[in-house]
Amino acid sequence: PGFKECFKLIREISTTPALDVLRMFDAMVFNFIIGNNDAHGKNFSFLYDGGETRLAPLYDLVSTELYPDLSLRMAMKIGKEKEAARVSSIHWLAFFEEVELGPTMAIQRMRTLATKAREKSPALIQKAPMAAGVAGIVERHTAAILANNWKS
Repeated sequence: PGFKECFKLIREISTTPALDVLRMFDAMVFNFIIGNNDAHGKNFSFLYDGGETRLAPLYDLVSTELYPDLSLRMAMKIGKEKEAARVSSIHWLAFFEEVELGPTMAIQRMRTLATKAREKSPALIQKAPMAAGVAGIVERHTAAILANNWKS
C-alpha cells in the first residue's frame, strides 16, 4: 500500500481517526527527515485494546540513506516522486491532496517538525558522535522543508 491507502485505512478503522491521521502524517514526515527510504506499509500497524483501535507507535526506524549500498528510492511516494532529494513543493502539495490533508495545516506541521529535528541534531551528535552522518541527512531534509516556497 501507499500513503493514500494508509491514511484511508486509518480514517476507516481508528477509534480516534483525527489524532491517528496526525500521528501518521508526523511519522511520514519524520521518516522523510531521517532519510528512512524503507518506510513502507508494513512499518505501520494498529493496536487493538479494550475496544479501541489506534495507530501503533513507530518501529523499524533506520536512516537507510546513510548506507550507500541501499536504495535512495523511497518505498512510498510523496506525490509521484520516489527520490527524497527530488521532492519539491509540487510533490508535497500533490501528497496533501492525495491523503486529504489541508495544505496550510500540513505545511505548518512540517515546518514545526523540521525545526524540532534541526534543534535536536547537535545533541544527537554530542551523545553519539557516530550519528554525524544521520545529522547531516536531517539537516539536508529539514533545510529543504524550511526553504520551500510552497508554490505549485
